[in-house]
Amino acid sequence: MLQPLFVSSMAADLLVQAEQQPLSALPVSVYLAGPSVFYADVMAISAQLKADCEQLGMTPLYPLDNEIQSDHLTAAEIAQAIAQANIRMIQQADAIIADISCFRGTAMDVGTAFEIGMAVQRGIPVVSYTDAPRPDYLSRVRAADAAVIEQDGIWRDATGMIENFGLQENLMVACTTAYTDQGAKMALAMARVMLSGQLPKAV
Repeated sequence: MLQPLFVSSMAADLLVQAEQQPLSALPVSVYLAGPSVFYADVMAISAQLKADCEQLGMTPLYPLDNEIQSDHLTAAEIAQAIAQANIRMIQQADAIIADISCFRGTAMDVGTAFEIGMAVQRGIPVVSYTDAPRPDYLSRVRAADAAVIEQDGIWRDATGMIENFGLQENLMVACTTAYTDQGAKMALAMARVMLSGQLPKAV
């Protein structure tokens, strides 16, 4: 079982060291998951993510770095090529950090959720992150939908029951990843701690 406070403390120390000089390289790679591939400033975001990863002595794997030969392919074929390229990257990775910030709604990007599940199945470290503290999942749904009600201790919307465990995300994500609300750089440092063998790799 992971010890969040312990790993966060060690990760914070690593960040201080990395600010002074890049850390010694580890023979490991980290897949950088999240919805940033859809953002208008994706190039700046990805450049910063990769630089932070390299400063911590790890090799970044970013989805948009895959080279897709799309000439003469249909839209469906391009989509399939992208999916398979991302899967191969995850299979090569030694760890994953995943941005679980809300994306077009009250929950995380579904593609990122798939990538987390794949990494968990492989048994490699997964660190989920947001850039700042935020309310738990139920609170976010209630804020977005005034029609949410509580009946007999169960919260419901027009669709049905709303998960209520006080977690950041659906339990299948929240219970299988280490989490930080201090952004990608902290998530990368936590991944380095876990990969260094100072904590178990599996939850």
